[in-house]
Amino acid sequence: MGSKKASTKPREPEPPRPLPDAGYYSALAIIALFALTIRAIHTLSLLRSPLGTTLVEDAAYYHAEALRIGGLVAGATPSGPTFMNLGYPYALAAIYAVLGPQVGAALAVQALAGALSAVCLAIATTRIGADRRTGLLAGAITAIYAPAIFYDGLLLTPALVNAALAGALALIAYQDKRAPHLRLAAAGLLLGAAALVRANVLLAIPLLAVAVAGWAIKVLHHARGKALRRAVVFTVAAMALPVLVSAGIGIRHGEWVPVSANGGMNFWVGNGPEATGVYTPASFLRDVNPAAEEHAYLDEARHRTGNAALTLAGASRYWLREGLAEAAQAPSRWLSLEGRKLVLFWNAFEVNTNVSLAFIRRFSPLLAWLQTGYGLLAILGAPGLTLLALRLPARAAYPLAILAAAAATALLFFVSGEYRHPASLALAIGAAYLVMAIIDAGQKTTHFERGELPALVITSVVIVPMALWSFPPLRAGCDPRYDFANAAREMASRHPGSPLPGRAEFDRALALLDRAPDANRDPVILDTRAAAVSTAALRDLEALAKYDLTPGRGNYSDAFLRRAALDLRARARMLAAMPAVRDDPALSRSADLLGANGWRRVDVFLRAGDVNGASAYVDDALVHAPHDPDLMAEKGRVLLHAGREQDGLAWLERSCNTWPDTPRCAVYAAEWLGARGRAAEARQMAQEALRRDPGSREARAILDRIPG
Repeated sequence: MGSKKASTKPREPEPPRPLPDAGYYSALAIIALFALTIRAIHTLSLLRSPLGTTLVEDAAYYHAEALRIGGLVAGATPSGPTFMNLGYPYALAAIYAVLGPQVGAALAVQALAGALSAVCLAIATTRIGADRRTGLLAGAITAIYAPAIFYDGLLLTPALVNAALAGALALIAYQDKRAPHLRLAAAGLLLGAAALVRANVLLAIPLLAVAVAGWAIKVLHHARGKALRRAVVFTVAAMALPVLVSAGIGIRHGEWVPVSANGGMNFWVGNGPEATGVYTPASFLRDVNPAAEEHAYLDEARHRTGNAALTLAGASRYWLREGLAEAAQAPSRWLSLEGRKLVLFWNAFEVNTNVSLAFIRRFSPLLAWLQTGYGLLAILGAPGLTLLALRLPARAAYPLAILAAAAATALLFFVSGEYRHPASLALAIGAAYLVMAIIDAGQKTTHFERGELPALVITSVVIVPMALWSFPPLRAGCDPRYDFANAAREMASRHPGSPLPGRAEFDRALALLDRAPDANRDPVILDTRAAAVSTAALRDLEALAKYDLTPGRGNYSDAFLRRAALDLRARARMLAAMPAVRDDPALSRSADLLGANGWRRVDVFLRAGDVNGASAYVDDALVHAPHDPDLMAEKGRVLLHAGREQDGLAWLERSCNTWPDTPRCAVYAAEWLGARGRAAEARQMAQEALRRDPGSREARAILDRIPG
């Protein structure tokens, strides 16, 4: 039977089953404790800095979605596929359900995930290299790898993805001839869960399935049929969760996408006419955050196709076609772009998509001191993987599969630190293998075979220039100043349905900006500081408007109370004219509700016949400025238009009895009474309006219109 015939190709020796070894397990525990400790130190440094628990862009989106999923805040359930990384908000929601809805709780779990990654990689490398020293070194490298600490301290996907990948690698590398299917199925389920957290993990599944089959043939001496069965068990388990979730979304919403609906958009970003090799916001994108991206890409696809009913899944397919068409129309440009992506993939610079490593290093002394970055790992890891592939190709297939999946993600889409982070697992294995091979060769316990040294030299000659290549425009685009600005604006922002931040948030924002480079000269920082100060002033104005500033009240001088009350609306007008307030819909509305425009929106509602809209607007404004006599007059006017004459006139009378004097209440009463034939009363109210304001044109017009 051909399917049962053993392969005649050279085989690698099967690693011995590890015996209980107190020293080895103690070393694993030390690595775990060390990894957890330095991540805790790093995270506590951030929490105690002006950054605190401030979240921006993707992290803010994940946190808000987790709160919505857990029922902790109100929010609309998506009516179709999730735009990005469906599983991560659910993972956060589970953490919040157990530990409480605090960012610190999620970061603590991610620190544990980072420690788990180091331990699992040590176990996997021990099996792959059949050497405990190599495995422990790989785990230690992961424990002190600066980008891993950086990502483990952010509310982003890489921490959980790498923990799942390292755990899966430990399980599948631990194959032997006894009961392998349970481990393979568990490894597959871990990978499937990781694919729900970040969909590009799907690229690693077929590559690891090939590695599983190769291990079975070359290490376990299985026939091809039996090896194939192992690969099938692993693949089915790995694809189970993504397929079930995608099918469930498709059946429920009638839209079919592979887990998330932003694949086409990301492909276009990485390959379209505006592509640069890294994430570049599209020219039609007004704001860089997941919600803004989802709406902008959907709206732009509808505009370009002329199909107003286009769904998010349809938009994803449209952008995929556009990206493919661009590559086909300009193949030389596309190949040049792919070459740039390849260099960027190996480059030492950590390309950010949310917040930069350089920015976080300013607030974490540990991370600032620890310079174990991607460049060093690439320079050591790539030759190490080459050596491992020459000596033990079936074992090398595992880390090479993870590396290839990360590289494929970068080449298909664009390069970012988050996308390539899984490659650090493979490169840590290669780096540990190379270091131990050099040590063994120096001690003459082993030696380099003929052909191995030239292969290492060739690999280094290719990788080192790519790792050390300088990209000044890229570094300028990832300047930490933008991170300072984004974080400070987030601290000082008003979110829909929420009050303005308190004084503590504004103080933190300004303290953060004071630590920015060229804080008193850089335009980005100066603009952000102006926005924060404007927003803080608006918050204080909201608080002031809630006080009754009538002279004779409280322990304040009448002069102060008169000035504060009269200046309040003028200050609202001044703030409303500032770009930071004018260009922010939430802040602009706050200024308007404080009377920046004299509540003239009531006129707009009433001219349109929308009495309910006018009533809701006035009631909202009264929450902000409950003692303003002009606003009370607007309340009375709206009630009169609603047919509630007694209540309306009562509010107008209340307005006329409130300080400071306003002619508006008398004008509205005169207009209403005159329209109903009560001429004497109307003239009396118009004359009262002129007494309050001799220049009132509305009052004079009423007197001219109503016979005396």
